[in-house]
Amino acid sequence: MSIPEDNQPSIFDENSLFWLAGLLSRSRRFVLLNCLVAGVVAVIVVLLLPNWYAGTTTVLPPKDSGLSTSLGPLTSLLTDFATLRGPVPSSDAYSYLSILESRNAKEDIIRTFGLIDIYGINESSMEKAIKEFESNIEIELEEKGHISIMVYDRDRTRAADMANYYVSALNRINTELGLQRTRLYREFLETTIAGIKDSLRNSEEAYKRLQQESGVAIMPENRESVRSIADLYSEKAFRELEVAVLEKLFGSDHPEIRLKRAELQTLSSKIREIPEVSLEHVRLYRDIQIQAKILELVLPLYEQAKLEERKALPSVVVLDRAVPAEKKAKPKRTLLVLSAVFSVGLLSLTGYAIRERLQELRLRSPERYKTLRRLFSIRDT
Repeated sequence: MSIPEDNQPSIFDENSLFWLAGLLSRSRRFVLLNCLVAGVVAVIVVLLLPNWYAGTTTVLPPKDSGLSTSLGPLTSLLTDFATLRGPVPSSDAYSYLSILESRNAKEDIIRTFGLIDIYGINESSMEKAIKEFESNIEIELEEKGHISIMVYDRDRTRAADMANYYVSALNRINTELGLQRTRLYREFLETTIAGIKDSLRNSEEAYKRLQQESGVAIMPENRESVRSIADLYSEKAFRELEVAVLEKLFGSDHPEIRLKRAELQTLSSKIREIPEVSLEHVRLYRDIQIQAKILELVLPLYEQAKLEERKALPSVVVLDRAVPAEKKAKPKRTLLVLSAVFSVGLLSLTGYAIRERLQELRLRSPERYKTLRRLFSIRDT
């Protein structure tokens, strides 16, 4: 059963509005006096606060940078691996945010500009300096894809210099991470190629010995069949290389790696369907073809990896370089004064209303009033 609209209670009924109007009228001198005092005190306090200036720079991540460029060979190797990215991918600005918010970048700026002494931190504590520095920076990823870096400082020139240096720290760490991963990729390929060459050499020597001992060679009609089998084995080995590289870079739980494993299982099933070859010289010839095919695929990747390791990684594009600010960024003195006056006025009005209620309670119910006095140590007004 619903309550009729006319009978529903409201906090804005006539009695409440009359009571509120009366309260404002009775307490106006008390409230205005407190607001005046609060305003004067707030003005004095905010005038004593130091000015802070903001150095702001805006950067845009390049289209091809970081590890995406440095791992160009791996990108071409996995043409269908659309989500291949390094630790600082060009299309993922969140990775750049991670670098900007890293301890490495912050410590670099703190040491370069001597912020421990500027902030007056005792015992040269880097932890305290980092916390203080974090309270004076704002890093935001804008909707259009660029990153805004804002650094606050009492010195307008130093604020601009720190913001610009932040970009240099970003590029330095980006380069270090890219070189680290490209070196890991190159070394992995080196190890893989060395293993392939050893296997190929062993197979060739075994095949040569078998030919010398038996005087039997592979007939032309069998070579095409063996080459087809070799192609299938080389594709399987190539897929295994894909999975191994990706697991080193991204871990074994990446969803795309699971897809690659499924493709590898499909190839393995096809290989299991191939009948066993009884002749030893055919098996050795097949192994030679497989190893040679794999080596043919991997060697260009290795050469390209060496070239990419020597290339300089593109840096972020600076859209707006930070310049010394003409006006202070904070404190917002007018806002602080108005906030103080409003807060004191609200507290004064609330306090006045509570005092009136206590006086009414003392007249209506002295016993309950005495109980409240004992509980809250209220003095008679």
